[in-house]
Amino acid sequence: MSVDLGAFLHGARARIEDKGAQRGLVYPWWIAVIASVGQVGSMVVAAMQRDVLWTPQPVALAVLLVAIPHVWHFAVRPWLHWSIGTVVGLGAAGWMLTSPMTVDTSADATVLAVTLLVGEMTTTEGACVGLFVGGLSVAVMGLTAGADVLELGVPSMLAAFLIGYTLRWQMRAIVAERNGLDSARDRAALEERQRIAREIHDLVAHSLSVTLLHVTGARRALTEDRDVDDAVQALEDAERIGRQAMADIRRTVGVLNSAPRTDVQAALPGAADIPALVDDVRAAGLEVDFAQTGDPSGLSESAGLCLFRAVQESLSNVARHAPSTSATVRVAHTADGGATLTVRNAVPADVRKSASGGGPGGSGLAGMAARVEQFGGRLYVGRDPDDQCFWLVDLALPRGAQNDGAVGGDDVVDEACVMRKWAR
Repeated sequence: MSVDLGAFLHGARARIEDKGAQRGLVYPWWIAVIASVGQVGSMVVAAMQRDVLWTPQPVALAVLLVAIPHVWHFAVRPWLHWSIGTVVGLGAAGWMLTSPMTVDTSADATVLAVTLLVGEMTTTEGACVGLFVGGLSVAVMGLTAGADVLELGVPSMLAAFLIGYTLRWQMRAIVAERNGLDSARDRAALEERQRIAREIHDLVAHSLSVTLLHVTGARRALTEDRDVDDAVQALEDAERIGRQAMADIRRTVGVLNSAPRTDVQAALPGAADIPALVDDVRAAGLEVDFAQTGDPSGLSESAGLCLFRAVQESLSNVARHAPSTSATVRVAHTADGGATLTVRNAVPADVRKSASGGGPGGSGLAGMAARVEQFGGRLYVGRDPDDQCFWLVDLALPRGAQNDGAVGGDDVVDEACVMRKWAR
């Protein structure tokens, strides 16, 4: 039966990498190969120094003995416990050291094999195991070969431990860095999904609110005024808003998924689009008293989008929860690139009488708060402190507001700002 050498080597490499990854060992497979070849090769040289390889003697079996853990490591998926590898390796080295060398040298290759074993155990198992194996190695060498071998053995064990510990510390740093990068990618993906979700929510919520206003107007025109022309006009406006919303959703999703961040901000609405937004809401039947002061061009694109979405969400909530009331919208732009927004509307009488002040809030307010927090701005949503019969949205973006890409954070939240759930 023929053996596919390439398939065997590929399988061995996969086993080494899988076993290392399970134990947090991030070094490439060839480092393990070098360590194994070094230990077995050192024992082969040690056998040659004793002339037990060409004239076979039982001590030559120590070479095969030290190779067993390494063959296991390359051929079998389960990880061999360090104690077994240590006992086998030191047993083979001690057996080899009991045989005197036939060459005139003080550099016994057996010491190199033991040194590599100590370095391997320190790297793969940690400092405690490395110190234990190093101390045990010194004891084995002293008992089997005498004090002479310790002149080279003790410094070698110490160097092996330090190198192994350095490699293990480096591995931990690499693993921590990789985990940090993975976490950063996960956070970036989550923030991107949240960003897309906020944009889609704002588009859908606003378009549905305005569409419902038109449908309500059509129903009243038919049932109360018997005015077919007004009803048809309202339904045509509702159809237009719906089609426009579908087109905006497709465009927004396409831009968010494919365009760079700067192109995304440029393609989405900004502060300059707020008057058109208010006109659409007015056309749907909601009475809006709107005024804008200052130059919106001084606001960054991302901050302008934040301001636009805040107006959109506020008016959508008025249309959903208090369509019979009127809203007052004031937008003020400052010369230093900041902006303030105030939206007030009367709270309906039925809501005013309730003890809680309204029902639970949705995700729109959370999205608005997240946007404002990104700029270190201030947001208040709740009953007007000066007149509890009115609902107030009070938002302020600081001068030169720029999106730092982070959601939330204690360093950007104005703790004096009280943010309440949307309750209508």
